[in-house]
Amino acid sequence: MKAEKYSHKQGRFYGVGVGPGDPSLLTLRGAEILQSVDVVFYANAANGGESVSKGIIDTLPDCCESKIELVFPMTSDMSVKTTAWRENALRVAGELQEGHDCAFATIGDPSLYSTYIYLLRGLREHLPGLDVETVPGISAFQAAAAKTNEPLAEGDEVLALVPGWLEEGTTGAVAEKADTVVFLKTGKNRDRILNLVRQHGLSTGIYAAHIGLENEVLTNNLDGLADCKSEYLSLLITRRNKQHSAVSPVSRSSRRPPKHTVQSEQIGWSMTGHEVEAESFRQIEAEMGAHAFSPSERRVVRRMIHASADFSIADDIHFGGDPIEAASEAIGRAAPIFCDSNMVRGGISVARLQQCNPAFSRESIVCYVGDDDVARTAGKRRITRSLAALEKARPILDGAIVLVGNAPLALAGVARMIIEEQLRPALVIGMPVGFVHVVEAKEMIMETDIPQVVLKGRRGGSPLAVAALHGILESVLPCE
Repeated sequence: MKAEKYSHKQGRFYGVGVGPGDPSLLTLRGAEILQSVDVVFYANAANGGESVSKGIIDTLPDCCESKIELVFPMTSDMSVKTTAWRENALRVAGELQEGHDCAFATIGDPSLYSTYIYLLRGLREHLPGLDVETVPGISAFQAAAAKTNEPLAEGDEVLALVPGWLEEGTTGAVAEKADTVVFLKTGKNRDRILNLVRQHGLSTGIYAAHIGLENEVLTNNLDGLADCKSEYLSLLITRRNKQHSAVSPVSRSSRRPPKHTVQSEQIGWSMTGHEVEAESFRQIEAEMGAHAFSPSERRVVRRMIHASADFSIADDIHFGGDPIEAASEAIGRAAPIFCDSNMVRGGISVARLQQCNPAFSRESIVCYVGDDDVARTAGKRRITRSLAALEKARPILDGAIVLVGNAPLALAGVARMIIEEQLRPALVIGMPVGFVHVVEAKEMIMETDIPQVVLKGRRGGSPLAVAALHGILESVLPCE
């Protein structure tokens, strides 16, 4: 590609390794970038299947709204590959030339057999002075080793990484000298690799496929793999004269609990929903112990612990400005309830609201984040949809109940309206979750005199915001 120079400021480019598949393995730096850039690109194969990297970034709260797929054909035809690399580089370059900061989300680590390598090479040809940051990620073989609690190498041992598609002669020469050999993307070559492993005395091993995903496979029974379908996203870790931890013959989705460990008679099958809730509350009260909460505040904390099974919430919850009394007044006049996400809106019980005030309906609870005009505003102004939705809701926010369980910028926006525009919502429940601006947004709202319930720190989420409101409703007559 011909290099070109542009007079205006280019955006910055980030290559972000998002890990093997489990969203919880995304690094803090990776999450921070994906939440702050203007555009996120992700890779997919030409067959149109689900993109693993997109599945990971879709779970990230307040992630960049603009996500664009780049197709990388899985073919041995080098001309097809190079054409795709060039076209994808041009697509990304176009956004960078507009001054947009862009990230490319790639599974595993960007520097290890990744499509990011080809994309970055093409971008550097087209934009020679490009500002780049590469953010490392956890590779599948590291995650597989961690799941078995086994080292990959120690002392003076030699660790080798080998692509599964290499010719047998090259693979054999590596296997002859290394103490641990990791074969990546074994795919249809798995059986051939297994034969080679046995020939070179790599007597123990672990086979893994789709690590961190729901269809995960993890086994050390290499002889039993004949009945296990070969997968492209698979690997084999082999060790010379080492014992591996015992894992199940073919362990699928190892994050799930073992089956058949609880006897049927141990389950209270005849309990009603109310009885289950009452027993849950009894256990929470017994374990929660003494705290300096008022009875009404304790009901809120109890509901939040019930929603999360996390007793440390009691240490980080903040009540400011008598939120129970403020909520009672607002509910008495059927004040509108603004939510930052549809998950929050969908979780609020209209039936419980109507027990307090029959004037409530589903239409009393509003969320604009999915509206077409909000999407257009966010794109035009380069802001998040949650912030654009908040601005659309501005006419109804005075005297309203505000619930933020997802987007920190929505909570920060409410605080800014309170400080700069004298907005006076009746109550703010501030529980966004994540990494970027979460703590700052909560601190901003806690500095105001608005009645509030805030969970300090990075924790939060839609279920906790809803649980806090439901806990408040328990104290609002005649619900008590």
